[in-house]
Amino acid sequence: MLDIDKKDKIDILLNQLNERYNALHKMRERSLSFVIWILGFGIAVIWVVLTKNGLAPLQRSLLMILIVIVGALTAYFIRAIERGFTTNKKIAGDIEQALGFHTKGFFVEKNTILPQEYEKGNQNPVWSGHFPSLYIWLAAISLMTFLIVGFSPPKQQGSSLTRDNGFQGQVNKQNLDNNSTSSTQVETTAAINGPRR
Repeated sequence: MLDIDKKDKIDILLNQLNERYNALHKMRERSLSFVIWILGFGIAVIWVVLTKNGLAPLQRSLLMILIVIVGALTAYFIRAIERGFTTNKKIAGDIEQALGFHTKGFFVEKNTILPQEYEKGNQNPVWSGHFPSLYIWLAAISLMTFLIVGFSPPKQQGSSLTRDNGFQGQVNKQNLDNNSTSSTQVETTAAINGPRR
């Protein structure tokens, strides 16, 4: 066993505690940023579906499969971060306990420097806290996107053809009107000039 004096032990514990705090903050930021990116992706998919003139069956199927895959991979990624977060939180709680942060009267008379719920890295109640809220947001955007894609109207096969035929009909009508006007002008000119000899 190493012969380390008390002051050096405290310095080591404080450095370790600072490392754990930094890791906890980075894990929270990383998980939040990733879920925000997924929310933006889901909103973009919804916007494309709502502004598009329907979806072909193959497009709908592929898009729904993509939504399920992205949602599952995101949940797996967030769960991996949560496991690391829980481990670091417990280690930080043990270090706080060793430094006397939870011992009454150690730093403050008749009280502890940290609240009781922080002791040993106690977990938040179910469905409250950082990671459960991320799961709720992820489930909400995934379900909403999946339903909007699934119930989007089918693509109208003849819609573009109808528009093209309508446009062609307008062009033909305009040409007929122009030809009729030209014929009338020719007849009027011939009547004024009289028959040619």
